[in-house]
Amino acid sequence: MTKGGFFVENTLRRIVDADRASRLSVEKARERRENLSEELSRRKKEIDAAHKKNAEDAVKKAREKAELKVNRASLELDGQTKQKSDALKKIYDENHNMWVENIVKAVIG
Repeated sequence: MTKGGFFVENTLRRIVDADRASRLSVEKARERRENLSEELSRRKKEIDAAHKKNAEDAVKKAREKAELKVNRASLELDGQTKQKSDALKKIYDENHNMWVENIVKAVIG
């Protein structure tokens, strides 16, 4: 082989090696991009799930707090109703004989 032929062959080999290295580098970059894309997608799903859970937890706490307030108000209202009922029964027990007499007098004369 002549010196010129060796030079051309060596140059061509370098070009082929450089092309092979470039293709390998591009393939690795493509794989990294795909891996990053998959990682970003996975992270987005994790973040979305965490936000959804936080929102659901906040709604659950608010609902429990509201139910507690309603239950307290209901118990308070039950207590007030019982007090008023007891007071009316006491008034009736103390006055029903007098009311009957007054009605009888009013009707009979």
